[in-house]
Amino acid sequence: MNLPKKKIAKYILARSKEPSTWRGVAMLVAAAGIGLTPGQVNGLVEIGMFAAGALGALVPDDLTKRVE
Repeated sequence: MNLPKKKIAKYILARSKEPSTWRGVAMLVAAAGIGLTPGQVNGLVEIGMFAAGALGALVPDDLTKRVE
C-alpha cells in the first residue's frame, strides 16, 4: 500500500478539523493513565480545533500547486 504523502496529509488535516478526533485524543490520553478533568478535555478539544483551523488557513487546498 503506497499512498502519496499529499493524500495522507489531506486526510490528516480533514480529520484534525473534527471535534470527535480531539475527543478521541483525550480518551487515548486518559487510557494511558493520565487523568483529565472535563475542563481539561474541553481545553484539549479547543486547542486541537485551533491548531486545525490554523493549519487549514496556512496550508493550500491544492497541495500539488507550488507557490512562486
